[in-house]
Amino acid sequence: MIRGLVCLMVLMVAMLPSVAYAQHSELKKIRINPEAALEGKLSQYAEEVQFIPLAAAACQLTYILQLEVTDNHYVVLSKECNAVLIFTRAGDFHAKIDVAKNVFRFRLTNNRQNIEVISYPDVYVYDFDGRLQLQSKLGDRPHGQFGAIRFALDDAHDVYYNTSLKTSKDSLVYQLLVYRDGKLAKSLLPYPENYRFEFIDQLGFNNFSRVYTEEDKGAYYIRNYDYQVYHLTPSSVKPVYQFIFPLTMSLPGNFATDTALNGRRTTFMRENIDRLIYRINVFYRKDNLLFFSVSNHSYLYDLESSRLVNASKLTADSLSWYLPISETGINSRNGSVYVGFDGTWCYFSCFATSFYDRMNVERNKAGKFPEALEKFFSNRRNIRDDAVILVRVKFKNRIL
Repeated sequence: MIRGLVCLMVLMVAMLPSVAYAQHSELKKIRINPEAALEGKLSQYAEEVQFIPLAAAACQLTYILQLEVTDNHYVVLSKECNAVLIFTRAGDFHAKIDVAKNVFRFRLTNNRQNIEVISYPDVYVYDFDGRLQLQSKLGDRPHGQFGAIRFALDDAHDVYYNTSLKTSKDSLVYQLLVYRDGKLAKSLLPYPENYRFEFIDQLGFNNFSRVYTEEDKGAYYIRNYDYQVYHLTPSSVKPVYQFIFPLTMSLPGNFATDTALNGRRTTFMRENIDRLIYRINVFYRKDNLLFFSVSNHSYLYDLESSRLVNASKLTADSLSWYLPISETGINSRNGSVYVGFDGTWCYFSCFATSFYDRMNVERNKAGKFPEALEKFFSNRRNIRDDAVILVRVKFKNRIL
């Protein structure tokens, strides 16, 4: 039940309305057809693969809602047990932080030495041993059914995802509110004047991602009913990439502003979820490569060669000991989206039980599997539905 709900939320996450924008001179239009994406052997496109088994005592972990990577730890948010789970880089369980049900995001602070959790209006700061270091009040900030959702743009500026707080004389609700030193500094991206909010508009916790390019500042911003990726800074938000999909996969251009659809957008989405693309679900960039997920699959796009690869459907070969890198590789009917990116490695996850079954199928071909996997599954208690295999993939710098 919980797994199904969380997976549905990933598809629908943070689905916000699109409004008209003047094109920026740096906007890059990308025309692609996901159904025509390249496939092939994993070693054609990847340099290295690593497997890290994760299992937490007395806590279910089948879906990773958020993953953060530090020099010494993997930090994971599990909604199945409402906890932030801390693992060593070897995958050993280290600590658990219980969180409230309305917590759908955490962030790393103090040069990534602490873990901050907001259960509005309370703010909790923990160390990596799970010990509470500080508790404070957030004050009057945008918040909704999924708590207060904020992202650090730099040391002085935080941006909040907003669906209700009116902050300007025009009486409009703005999606993004930027605060400097605790005071409102900028309102960005107004909702259409007559837009009617639905439950799904509350899901904004996956709209932000870090920038790993030469500027290394600000954030990328993605949202519902919109195929553009925005670069967000403390003073501006501008579209930098626009994905153009075939018309048969695309929403009508006025989907967010058509008042006839008020109150019906969520229903329309659910009825057409297998046919239409509703948003870019995940987005990262490294140099000339774009990593993104749409409609339950993950892709690589080379900005120079304009080649598109379906990472979810790459065929396992000797590079990965013939083991799949995603759930799609285990069962073609399963979807798989990127669960994280650390600037070098992309991350997927697989269910431990089905992954173990695949190991048994491929054992003769692969010979010997990585020691971490053999050690993990030598303990029969780890062959269970509530553990995952975290998969790290380092893709090549170019798709030629």
